[in-house]
Amino acid sequence: MRRPTLAPPLSRELVCYSQWENHGIVSGMRCATDKASRVALTVLLVMFMVYLVKHGSEDPASAKTLSLNPVEGKPEMQENTDDLESPTTTGHPDPTPSPTPMAGLRPYTVIKNKVRYLDLTSPLNANANTDEAILKLSEAEALKHLNYSNYNPEERQYLQGRVDVMVERARQVKHACLNPPSYRYRFPNLVWDTKHHVTWCPNYKVASTTWMINFLKLINFNDDNPNIPVNISPERREELKYSPRFGAKHYEVFKNYPTPKTWQEKMDVLQSSARVIIVRHPFTRILSAYRDKMIKPKPLPAKFKFKELQKKIIKEYRPRDSPETSPFPTFPEFVQHIIDSTKYFTTGEDWRKNVKCWVPFWAMCDVCSLDYNVIMKLETMTADERFLITLSDMKELKKTDGEWRHLRNVSSTEAAPDFYRKLNTRQMLDLHQRYKFDFDLFGYNLDSYLPLATDAHLHARRQF
Repeated sequence: MRRPTLAPPLSRELVCYSQWENHGIVSGMRCATDKASRVALTVLLVMFMVYLVKHGSEDPASAKTLSLNPVEGKPEMQENTDDLESPTTTGHPDPTPSPTPMAGLRPYTVIKNKVRYLDLTSPLNANANTDEAILKLSEAEALKHLNYSNYNPEERQYLQGRVDVMVERARQVKHACLNPPSYRYRFPNLVWDTKHHVTWCPNYKVASTTWMINFLKLINFNDDNPNIPVNISPERREELKYSPRFGAKHYEVFKNYPTPKTWQEKMDVLQSSARVIIVRHPFTRILSAYRDKMIKPKPLPAKFKFKELQKKIIKEYRPRDSPETSPFPTFPEFVQHIIDSTKYFTTGEDWRKNVKCWVPFWAMCDVCSLDYNVIMKLETMTADERFLITLSDMKELKKTDGEWRHLRNVSSTEAAPDFYRKLNTRQMLDLHQRYKFDFDLFGYNLDSYLPLATDAHLHARRQF
């Protein structure tokens, strides 16, 4: 019987190299029993190490994924981030598409030093960090070239009178982003309203609930809910329609305004949208978080375990001989907790993984990456809301008879002096340092706060 032809045997060096790759260097060297084989294997190992130094490597034991931008060839570590109660988004970042002659190269990922080719049209592979901004900051260039012919004279006049404010805010952001903190750009959790061409990044304690409800109003949420009583006043019925009791929760917004599946779809939506972020003075935001999460018996959401945090703060910051008897942390105790617990944070990921309701704007919404062109401020919310609603033709939110409601629930701004005068100057300066980039991005300062410090009379006035 004729024996089958066999493939030529692999060299001893390649066999041992394979042994090393799969079972480790010690096993590989044992395989190479003669001197020549060991020398050859050593050459192969050196060549492999040179390749790793040149192209980047990942410790196999870490079991993390190293993604490479097919255009730039830059290593991009994947990360997860907490969302704003969104069950429909993964929190994974996404890469920046760049028009280039090399765009046709097949993208790939290296996992434990193994090459895996990707399909960027797949929702599973459309997520990767990037060293480059997702959208280059433009100082709200699109607003400078608005087509006003689609608006009536009153709307046109209002938009033209407000657009310069938005452009200046975007310019301030671009200037601050010349020296950003160290972090990898990613897609934050956004509300994607493709009908009105709006993408919005919600931030805790900055009108997030108000605008979650607004987005539910745009889809007539609960209009036909049979569980809502009909024999009540219209005002009461409207209140119940948008209450958590009848399902008006944040996740409903994310469900009804889903994230596009691929990065190209995301980019298409972003580039044609008003990209919105709402901010406020960092100090009043921290106070709002304190009042909402630290001095309530059952702070929500329960999954964030604010009740346990209350007890932890009291245990760590209240001396045993303190005359304070409150079952809740005092404001100075809460502030000192923030100062100490974030002392070594250097990246946005540090903040998102370890903090919930007081993550800085820059870390929560990747401000230096998405070219926000409608930057709304709680301090000027009435005018800013009207600008966005008019710009995007949100008919369901337009006020009748030319009346635009004033924002309610600004009590934290009004109450700020009473709380911040309990802090000393050192605490104010340290807290400012933790949120300094937010101050720089949106033009806030400490001028009205430092004079309130308990020891203000001992310090010369300083500008921040």
